[in-house]
Amino acid sequence: MLSHRLLTALRRLGLQWRIMLYVTTGLVVFSAVGAFIALRAVQQSTDLVYQERLHVARMVARHIDDQLARLPAAERAPNGGWLASLLDIGQGYTSEVIDQAGAVMVTTSKRGAPAFSLHLPLVMGLWQQNQAGVRLHTFQVNGETRGHVIAFVPLAQAAWGVIIEQEADEALRLPRDLQAQFVSFGAAAALAGLLLAWVTTRRVVRPINALIDASQDIARGDLDHPLDISGEAEVGALARTFNQMRVALKGSREEIARWNRELEARVQQRTRELATLVESAHALTSTLDLDALFSILMKQAREVLPLAEGIALFLFEPESQMLAVRSSSGFNASEAAGLRFRIGEAIAGKVFEAQAPALLQTMQAVRSYQANFSVDNRLRFQRAVGARQPGTSGGLRAPQSALGVPLVSKETRIGALLLYNFTREEAFGEGDVPILQALADQAVAAIENARLYQEASEVGTLRELNRLKSEFAARASHELRTPLTSIKSLAETLLRSDLRLDEATRRELLRGIDSAADRLTGIVNDLLMLARIEAGQLEVQHEPVALDTLIGEMAAQFASQFPSHHFQVETANPLPPALGDPERLDDVLSNLLSNAVKYSEPGTTVRVSASLAPTPDWIGGATEVVITVGDEGIGIPQDEWPRLFERFYRVDNALTRHTGGAGLGLFICKTYVEAMRGRIWVENSAKAPDGRGTVFAVALPIA
Repeated sequence: MLSHRLLTALRRLGLQWRIMLYVTTGLVVFSAVGAFIALRAVQQSTDLVYQERLHVARMVARHIDDQLARLPAAERAPNGGWLASLLDIGQGYTSEVIDQAGAVMVTTSKRGAPAFSLHLPLVMGLWQQNQAGVRLHTFQVNGETRGHVIAFVPLAQAAWGVIIEQEADEALRLPRDLQAQFVSFGAAAALAGLLLAWVTTRRVVRPINALIDASQDIARGDLDHPLDISGEAEVGALARTFNQMRVALKGSREEIARWNRELEARVQQRTRELATLVESAHALTSTLDLDALFSILMKQAREVLPLAEGIALFLFEPESQMLAVRSSSGFNASEAAGLRFRIGEAIAGKVFEAQAPALLQTMQAVRSYQANFSVDNRLRFQRAVGARQPGTSGGLRAPQSALGVPLVSKETRIGALLLYNFTREEAFGEGDVPILQALADQAVAAIENARLYQEASEVGTLRELNRLKSEFAARASHELRTPLTSIKSLAETLLRSDLRLDEATRRELLRGIDSAADRLTGIVNDLLMLARIEAGQLEVQHEPVALDTLIGEMAAQFASQFPSHHFQVETANPLPPALGDPERLDDVLSNLLSNAVKYSEPGTTVRVSASLAPTPDWIGGATEVVITVGDEGIGIPQDEWPRLFERFYRVDNALTRHTGGAGLGLFICKTYVEAMRGRIWVENSAKAPDGRGTVFAVALPIA
């Protein structure tokens, strides 16, 4: 707990104070080591002083013992001059000889000989053990505290002891000087180190703090103020790098802002177009009367592409082999109704003949397409579009740009839908082509439904067609409304001025709009394909298909799109090509893999395999290729299997309600597979844990 608090307190300190704290800690450690070394040196110097004094005392005692050994017993009196001469060892030292009672027998003290030695209590223990030694003796003399270094050596030839004393200040001068030098040097070094650390850290930390302040400004979004790049060495390089980063971030932010504006504009435009397409689908399926249907088509085309100033719907008349205007908007209706184009004549005839859209963005391009006008049609077209161009004093009113798409049903050409603009070039762009084509496809389906309705009414099947129409409209409106509601709510959130959305939230909303738009597009495509299937317009190719390549590419594509799942591919080697339509088979695999991902948890495995298997006896016993797609999801109850491939049918559980869908995917897959002379079925997964998971199998004949 204490260490945690210390670390928290350190983190709160600024960089300069932390560096100073680290330097101070280092200096304290260094000073402690230096003090220890100095203490040892002073101690050793003191020991040398003590040993030197003891050595002198021993030398004097040895001389006295030698003299006593040579003198007769009668001449050993301590008051003899010989003893005083031996005690005189130089200035600074005081020598004395004492007996065991402490009486001073001879002394060299200038103060005179005291009756008893002041040092007896200090050396008594050494004398009793007959040992020599050195002591520091502090005592009071006339109220003054004195310190003396005492060296004591007992004599061997007499019961005397030799004391050599010296004042402590004199004896310990060298150690104390050494100690003072160490203290002075240590204090000076510590002060110099702290001063140097302060100056150095200040020179380093100040520009770093400036960089921190600048980075905080950048983090707050202030990219307009340049940084001070006058620093030295690495700090200066870092400042220059920060400044370059600021400039780059500013440019990137401006670029992102521009992209966001463009993306928002595109999303809004796309949302409006999709909303109009959804409304078109509702409107076009709301009636089976052809005249009302054509009026709705004119209105919806103008809403989808508001720059269209003139709209014309051409239908092919098999009897006359001519294209006639069945409905128009922005033209003189009576004059436009009289137009009759041959196949390949003008824009309508060329679009009808090629079965491909025509985007004409300039007046010159429009003229080149209409260069083969017949004389009658040219005059009638001029009367239909009007005599004068608004805002000019003269000149014929001519199209400046045009866009045309074919109307095709069951690979059968039924007409063309054309849009004109009379006031500006490049009124239509590449992005308008698929929008108008989608509207045209809806119109084709609606026209075919209306024609079927008319035919059915003639043969007594009007009630069944009404039921199918209602079912189709109800399912389509329900499934289309869900993503459209998401798109509208998310777009409204983006357009609200009272909300301040950050960049991450804005991008998340845009991703939601994009996802809902993709879902809406998929539903519309499924509904259009259902319309073609119901109208009997589905055609498939029968050619050899390399399944190992197709499966590998499809699995790799899904692995990149859904990294949260694991994709395992197993194909027989060798695997002969199957007989089928590559494009339709690609759609089947894509639908099955998409379902496997949607109805299984992230982190699970999706298995795709292809192998040879004998066909059932009732087919003929030939060999076929079986493709399986298995997941580890929630599985499908067996009582639901018989209805899985019905149109608009979905298993009712919490997961399917959450993921949504029109219930057309498996119906379209079954239609494709059976058109390729194959089979499709469902079974339980034997490889999924706990018996969970589902396997869809597709069997195709070998090529």
